[in-house]
Amino acid sequence: MDIDPDNEDATLLADLAEPGSLPDGRYGCVLLIQTLQYVRDPRAALLNVRRALAHSGTSGCRTRRSAGPWSRRSSSRPPRPRPP
Repeated sequence: MDIDPDNEDATLLADLAEPGSLPDGRYGCVLLIQTLQYVRDPRAALLNVRRALAHSGTSGCRTRRSAGPWSRRSSSRPPRPRPP
């Protein structure tokens, strides 16, 4: 999958953050590996993936700890002190 129409290796062209860009109920498993931190609207992307999952489908997500809107650096909480 890719958003770039010039990528000849992509089997699916879609914008994850665009509702309905993935076919409803089609996939048994969706893995988002190092993806969400690059998506303009991660919440919309996750909702889109949820719609694209088959009834018994599952999804997995992995992002860098210090990347994206859910990282500690982008939260309003102060960082935890590190042990010496």
